[in-house]
Amino acid sequence: TVMLSGDWADGVHKVTVVFLNDDYGGPGADRNLYVDGIAFNGEAVAGGEAAFLWSGAKDFAWYA
Repeated sequence: TVMLSGDWADGVHKVTVVFLNDDYGGPGADRNLYVDGIAFNGEAVAGGEAAFLWSGAKDFAWYA
């Protein structure tokens, strides 16, 4: 779990998740990253899930 706290104004907010440490060491030894969900003020953000099967980045944005 990663928690970000702040005093944010109304408007569009964005978090970018970057997966830098991908590795494949053979069957059963693949390193991946899974984002199970993102919430803002206790409310789930639509589209707040992702599977990083290789290095890369994904933006998660919402209006609050």
